[in-house]
Amino acid sequence: MIETFIQLKPHDEWREGVTTESLKKELDAVKLPGVTNAWVMPIKTRIDMLATGIKTPVGIKVAGADLSVIQDIGKQLEVILKDVPGTASVYSERVAGGRYVKVDIQRAKAARYGLNIAEIQQVVATAIGGMNVTKTVEGLERYPVNLRYPQDYRDSPETLSLLPIVTPNGQRISLGDVANVFIEDGPPGIKSENARLNGWAFVDIEGVDVGTYVEAAQKVVADKLKLPAWLFNCLGRSV
Repeated sequence: MIETFIQLKPHDEWREGVTTESLKKELDAVKLPGVTNAWVMPIKTRIDMLATGIKTPVGIKVAGADLSVIQDIGKQLEVILKDVPGTASVYSERVAGGRYVKVDIQRAKAARYGLNIAEIQQVVATAIGGMNVTKTVEGLERYPVNLRYPQDYRDSPETLSLLPIVTPNGQRISLGDVANVFIEDGPPGIKSENARLNGWAFVDIEGVDVGTYVEAAQKVVADKLKLPAWLFNCLGRSV
C-alpha cells in the first residue's frame, strides 16, 4: 500500500467548474502497476481499517486452505465486480506466487577462500540493500545517506553473481564463486483469520451508497462466482 495525503486549497481558490469528483478523475490518471487508486478521507479510512481491516469502503474476504485457489477466486472477483454500477476500482491481492532472489552460499567453496557465512552475507546486504554511511542534518530534520552498488550491478541474478568480494588474503573473487544466485518461488504475504488462510479484494465505489452497492454486488457475485465446495466467501462492508 502506498499512502498519499492531498491537502486541498480553499474552495474560493479552485478553478472554475472544479469539484472534488472532477479532481479524483484527474488524479486517476496516475497509474502504478499492481496498485489501484482508492480515494478516502484520512480519518474515515483509519476508523474503517481499525474496525474491519479493509482499506476501502467495501471489501471481500475469501478464506480457504489453498492459496492458489484463493487467488484464482480473487481474480474472478476483479472481473465480476468491475461491471457492477458504482464500482470505481477493484483489486484483489495476489496471495500466491511470491518471487525471491536467493543467494545460496556454498560453505565448502567459501571455506577454501577463507570466508565465513557472515562475511559473504555482509557483502550481499551492503551491495544490494545498502548501508547508511552518514547522516545529513538540515535544521531539525535528519536524513540518512545510504550507499550501495549502482542498479546495473544488481538488477538480475547474473549480474549479482559478478559482485566482487575481497578475501582475507586479498584475493578478488566474485559472489558466484562461493554462492549460487537464482530466483525461486517463495512464501507470499499471507493473511489468516480464524485459523484459515485469507485473500482480500478491495473495492472503491462512487456515485452510490455503501448499502445499495453491497446488495447489488452480493447478487452479482452469487450468480457469477464459481466457488469450490470447500471454500466460503464473505462480502463485508465498513462500519
